[in-house]
Amino acid sequence: MTDVLNNCKYNRNNEKYKTANHIKVLDIKQSSEQSILFYRKQIGEKMKSKAFLHGDKDVKAKLKKIDSDFEGYQLTVYLHVFASFLEVMLLENFDSGYLNAAGKKVNDNALHYRELYTTCYNRIEQYSQSSLESHFVKGLSVISSSAGKTMTKVPVISKSQVDEALIESGNKLKRFNSKRTTFTMKPLMKHQDSSIRQFADSIDTVNRLYNEPLEMLVDEENIYFALSEHSID
Repeated sequence: MTDVLNNCKYNRNNEKYKTANHIKVLDIKQSSEQSILFYRKQIGEKMKSKAFLHGDKDVKAKLKKIDSDFEGYQLTVYLHVFASFLEVMLLENFDSGYLNAAGKKVNDNALHYRELYTTCYNRIEQYSQSSLESHFVKGLSVISSSAGKTMTKVPVISKSQVDEALIESGNKLKRFNSKRTTFTMKPLMKHQDSSIRQFADSIDTVNRLYNEPLEMLVDEENIYFALSEHSID
């Protein structure tokens, strides 16, 4: 599709080129739409099953499966918006209704992606925080902090630094547990963005250029189009 995008400007009057590549792009677009539905279903089903008693190993196994599906989901969303943009350029259909519909579809897919990602991230994070190892560290943290606070109330040893050390040890365990969760979730973070913004913005820009009044400034080297009330690009 990158080749098609790069060569569009050289084939604006070549109907055979545009027709042949439109068919290819349409195939990719339709295929990606089916893949989006497939990955959404896959991820949803994998998020349903989770054991009450589980360890870090179980969390990592679930995360690995979800990570693999999100990698595919992210790619198909990207392919869909790329194909949608190319379809606009190949058809040269700049009707506002068509462009609005294309832009809405792209933004809806991006929104659904973000919503599902956020839901999965939060659930797996909670799953990680409820593992046996996590509960064990939390228990040690509570015991250490409680022991330190109790010792401060005993007059004989209230001036000792032992109580402060126990409280700080408890706080360190809390921070350690938080870092454990962050490190566990790190592989999924690379999928938080569907990476479609540039194409969604391009469809919107084409719509503005062809269907809204334009203000234009010209200097010796450039032409500037005012695409909104507050900015000139």
